[in-house]
Amino acid sequence: MDRQEEYARKMHARLKQADMDIVKLEESAERSDVGGSSEYEEYIRELRERRQQLRDRWEEAKDQSDDSWEGFLRGLDNAWDDLQRTFEKARARMR
Repeated sequence: MDRQEEYARKMHARLKQADMDIVKLEESAERSDVGGSSEYEEYIRELRERRQQLRDRWEEAKDQSDDSWEGFLRGLDNAWDDLQRTFEKARARMR
């Protein structure tokens, strides 16, 4: 398996995990006092937006040449880190 295929598997797993995490966070918030708050809705909106940005960057990266692939990987990893920080912030506020 080449590096692009390996990263494709990794990114697919990350996107799937992000989807599951968003659903879990929504379910958790619905069971707690924050269920209908605008702050909760803003976090969920931001998470979905960042997840979509990650997916869009991934789709763009798949079309890149080998020469520009490495730069796109860094951008994808940064987008993943941003999404994870947003999850952490949301989880902390919803406790």
